[in-house]
Amino acid sequence: LADALAGTGVFLKTNALVRANGYGFIKEVRSRGLRPFVDAKFFDIENTLKRDGILLGPYAPDLVTVACVSGVKAMMALRKQLPKATRILGVTILTGLEESECVDIFGMSLQTAVRRLATLAVRAGLDGVVVAPKEIGMIRKQFGSALTINTPNVRPMWAKVRRDDQNRGRSMTHIDALRAGADTFITERIV
Repeated sequence: LADALAGTGVFLKTNALVRANGYGFIKEVRSRGLRPFVDAKFFDIENTLKRDGILLGPYAPDLVTVACVSGVKAMMALRKQLPKATRILGVTILTGLEESECVDIFGMSLQTAVRRLATLAVRAGLDGVVVAPKEIGMIRKQFGSALTINTPNVRPMWAKVRRDDQNRGRSMTHIDALRAGADTFITERIV
């Protein structure tokens, strides 16, 4: 896959591959002409995210994700340890969650939780957020261009995804997500 995409400017999402092969795998991705995206969804306290940043920093991935529920101080600690060229995206509410699960976990609606978590991403100085397509318009309206909006869970209306782990009620087509204000799509191919 990497060889077929070399030189196209796409990011290669390396969450499971980095876990299996270590951070050195980031250099392998870059050597093949792709931009490494470490979708680790880092989630921990300030000191631990600082250490994560120290360990990851020398590999300088293009994109990294952090869970907004880690809090502003922890996200800032990660930010300080990574190169300025590394863009950090705050993951708000996982796109597989449904409204009732969000209420069970956070005690509030999906929309309220997404807005609150995106606010934390802004306060931490992150580059963007990851939100489900159905939340794009709300986040764009609230934050304008202060954050990039990156979204998984985009697919054609007719698509039937085998073993789909996404909440279809929060998905959109690619064109609808663009119209709502998405900057980037995050799609997956299991390797």
